[in-house]
Amino acid sequence: MCDISDLSTIPHTKWNVDILLIQADGTHPNLALLKIARHHWNLGDTLTLQRGMKAPTKSYDVVYISCIFTHNREEALNLAKQFPEVHVGGCGIDLTTNLPDEIEHLMPYYDLYPDCNFSLGYTSRGCPRNCEFCIVPEKEGKVRPVADIYEFWDHRHRHIVLMDNNLLALPDHFKKIVSQIKENNLSVDFNQALDIRLLTEENAKLLRSIRVKPSLRFSWDNIKDEDEVVEGVRTLKSAGINRSQFFVLSGFNSTFEDDLYRLNKLRVWKQIPYLMRFETVYNKYPYILLAMWANQPHIFYKMTFEEFVHHRNYVIWGKKFTCTQ
Repeated sequence: MCDISDLSTIPHTKWNVDILLIQADGTHPNLALLKIARHHWNLGDTLTLQRGMKAPTKSYDVVYISCIFTHNREEALNLAKQFPEVHVGGCGIDLTTNLPDEIEHLMPYYDLYPDCNFSLGYTSRGCPRNCEFCIVPEKEGKVRPVADIYEFWDHRHRHIVLMDNNLLALPDHFKKIVSQIKENNLSVDFNQALDIRLLTEENAKLLRSIRVKPSLRFSWDNIKDEDEVVEGVRTLKSAGINRSQFFVLSGFNSTFEDDLYRLNKLRVWKQIPYLMRFETVYNKYPYILLAMWANQPHIFYKMTFEEFVHHRNYVIWGKKFTCTQ
């Protein structure tokens, strides 16, 4: 078994090598597999994509498995044992494995996913923050530019998904990327969210000048950042951006009351929250209720959490519940 960064063992003693690419998990098209697919397509090989970790019914010359969630690691490694020539990678396997440069900078082979109608990729890697819950500093290192949109933008697509982890940490590069998006009249999804603590009047105006779909995304992970978040929301509104989505990490170095406080503040400011439950509280009853309320905008704006709990207490859950439970 080889890791996904070692392509030297790929057999090319014959034309048209039969390649199986397995996306173990995740819903988006897998970027690493898209680039590996381009490499093999350029060589004239036959490509098959499999989503999920069922055992294939036929044999292949070479198999790639990409796993992004650590809870699927053992299953992915066990699946890999079935193949004589297999490469396994992804952040669910380890944080040190990367594609070789000659593969990393290839145009993704979007035809691997016939229903994919957007382009995706990174223009920067890394992050200057060192959040305890985040793998990015360990996996990607210091923040730096690595490409522009032309490296991964397929001109058949009018929408791009940027996977950058902290694009606003590179102000000049951010301006360059926004300029390229505007020049080509594209819409964009800042999929990994932007750092509202680094927002300025200038880059807020730049964000207002482009089409963002589905909406701008930011994060509010720590209650201590409230002043900077408040200032960021004001800056956005001054630029004409009245509503954005905020990822809210819950249950990591925060109390339930801290999490509810942040959600209530976002409600007052008329922003859109998305509660992300840390694994230690993911299945805890109060946090399930909190997510049911916060992650449904039509409910979130209609009633407070207390009103929601009172209603659900009898209609769905059938038992008493208080916020301190």
